[in-house]
Amino acid sequence: MMADIDPVLKAQLVFFEGYRASPYVDGSGKITIGIGYNLTDDGVPGSIIDELYTLSVGRAQAGLDAIDPWWRGLDPVRGRALQNFIFNVGQGTYRTFSTFRGLMQAGQYEQAGADLAAQAWYGQVGRRGPMLVSMIQTGQDPDISGG
Repeated sequence: MMADIDPVLKAQLVFFEGYRASPYVDGSGKITIGIGYNLTDDGVPGSIIDELYTLSVGRAQAGLDAIDPWWRGLDPVRGRALQNFIFNVGQGTYRTFSTFRGLMQAGQYEQAGADLAAQAWYGQVGRRGPMLVSMIQTGQDPDISGG
């Protein structure tokens, strides 16, 4: 359901509700964001989740482009593995994996996977660690069908 957009109403609601990019707890104890959007009761619509996903993947790709532009020459599976990795750890932490990154750039995928598996990160991320290492070492996507 699309609302009729009334700029005066929006200004009034911003005046009373605020305009907040970060979640906060409102006066009735509800987690709220934006202009009085009640996350506690209403959750986030799928269309907004998809928009946030697109934004997050775009940031991950831009980070890889800025740090290791060679990633675009990887096969699709290993490219996905790097996107998944930087999506998880962020640009700052990604930069600290210099040995892993060098091995990836050199095409030494078996060693790159072994280096990643030896990091503390690997033990902190549950099934993501083994899956990404496998993708890097084998060039094959994991079966995530759940069956």
